[in-house]
Amino acid sequence: MTLTSICPPLGHSPDVPDRLREWAWSRRAPATDPDVTPPEDSNAPISAYIVTFTAHDSQQPPDGIFSGPREVTVEGDQRRVRIEGLLPSTTYEFNVVAENRVGRSQSSSPLRFKTQEEAPSGHPQNVRVSWEPPPENLTHGTILGYYLGYKDDSESEGGAYNFTTVGVDGAGVTTATLAGLRPHARYSVVLQAFNSRGAGPASPPALGTTLEDKPGAAPGHVTCETVTSTSLVVTWSPPPPRHTNGIITSYRVSYSQLSSHEDGRSGSVVSEGLRATLAGLRPWTNYSVSVAASTRAGEGLASLPLVCTTDQDVPEAPARVKAVVSGPRAAVVSWAPPASPRGRITRYTVHWASAGSRSAPHTRRVSPHFTHLTLHDLSHTAHEVWVTASTRIGEGPRSSVAMVTPSHTVGAGIWAVGGNLTAAWKEDVSLPCGAVGVPEPVLKWSHERLEIPDTHPRFTVQPDGTLTLTDIQRSDSGRYTCTASNHHGDDSVTYNLTVLVPPSAPSLHVTETTASSIRVQWSVEDTGGAPLQGATLHYRSAGGEWMTAEVEGSHRAIALPPRAFAVAPSTISI
Repeated sequence: MTLTSICPPLGHSPDVPDRLREWAWSRRAPATDPDVTPPEDSNAPISAYIVTFTAHDSQQPPDGIFSGPREVTVEGDQRRVRIEGLLPSTTYEFNVVAENRVGRSQSSSPLRFKTQEEAPSGHPQNVRVSWEPPPENLTHGTILGYYLGYKDDSESEGGAYNFTTVGVDGAGVTTATLAGLRPHARYSVVLQAFNSRGAGPASPPALGTTLEDKPGAAPGHVTCETVTSTSLVVTWSPPPPRHTNGIITSYRVSYSQLSSHEDGRSGSVVSEGLRATLAGLRPWTNYSVSVAASTRAGEGLASLPLVCTTDQDVPEAPARVKAVVSGPRAAVVSWAPPASPRGRITRYTVHWASAGSRSAPHTRRVSPHFTHLTLHDLSHTAHEVWVTASTRIGEGPRSSVAMVTPSHTVGAGIWAVGGNLTAAWKEDVSLPCGAVGVPEPVLKWSHERLEIPDTHPRFTVQPDGTLTLTDIQRSDSGRYTCTASNHHGDDSVTYNLTVLVPPSAPSLHVTETTASSIRVQWSVEDTGGAPLQGATLHYRSAGGEWMTAEVEGSHRAIALPPRAFAVAPSTISI
């Protein structure tokens, strides 16, 4: 850049220099080359030019840079000067005076110009997902945005940052939200401010930990061990570390009896360790066991149900013991299996003795596959009869006592014991009506006190008196009574039949969503006549494949993992 020559007049100070203009800008350093035109009449040779410049922005200069007016002296034969050390994106005012041996001229008209921008030389401050911009004197231009980098530092210090661009919300503190982070994970965050010339240095890493959430995975390696006939020990391992989503505070062990009875027992035990004892259970009973972990944010996914069985015990007594005379010195004894066998029945033992006798009773062992026995050679006196059942653990208590007195007159008697019976829809059912008597008794069957005709399309009475029902429907449920009669007397037995049908369609709705799960709940208006044994939940995201989750019958809610719902809307059915 050049400064044109100046011819000063002799005898007085030079006239004012004019046409001061900024000529160039260095891309590598804050500098400028102002160009000046000398005065027309200097009356004496110009010995020097004095260039004065001042920054007119209010920003505080960085350390080591003087903020007041500065002067640069240039030889009189020069028309250009390079001024170093200016701040980027800063407005400066330049003035020039010419000097000869007489003195200095008046100052030129001021020239104002703004240096060009550069990449910021300062990093953002106070990085905590919200931050403050770099110091104003280090922005070197208009901050257009920030490059926000983050990485998971929970497990290792390696790995590259993931960067995203964040716009400026305005002056002052700037904020941004990082979505899709792992719960309860330590993240390292850095920021770089950028303007039209590029990005500045990164801030020192700021470390932060996301909030806890419910565990995103179930405990693993769930096992159970039989301790006694009424207790189980359950053990497990924690959820995978990347899915704990927080600090595990406790585990809940839920159990429910797999039973067709309405009074099936269920409950839960809370443990802070990896082991729990379930006590007060029923002997020789299957239980469904699952384990769920909890953080301070709540309870997470439960493990898949595990079926555990308690040990055997001695059985309860056989039920509904009955004895009917079948001949002058004979009787048929019958019974129903124990309501709670508490194990695998290995045998029955029938005991009988004359009423009031102090002698040891007679006994006869019976295979567990039979529930009746004919006694012979009985005297014409009253006899007491009772039955016991046994498992490998031992013999259980005696049943109630039935009385029987053989005689030459044999009235109609039914040795079938009847009771409650359940059957599935569309199956076939047989209701025994074993009868004795001399002469042979006449049998009649009724359903809800209405006699069943011989021409019924689905009900048939077999030669031995058994009533066979085919393709049963729900309307076939109810009380069935078999009556036997001869001219010496009559007897009857009753069955209460319940026909189980498929449950009605559940009513399903979402009750809760979190960062790591979605919980759905359902209700069933008609269970079909029995407790639900389980449910199968079908779910998928839009365009995704169907997935299934098995749920225990006693449960009416389940938490599903978020990966199934990465795309909305989602479809759930049960």
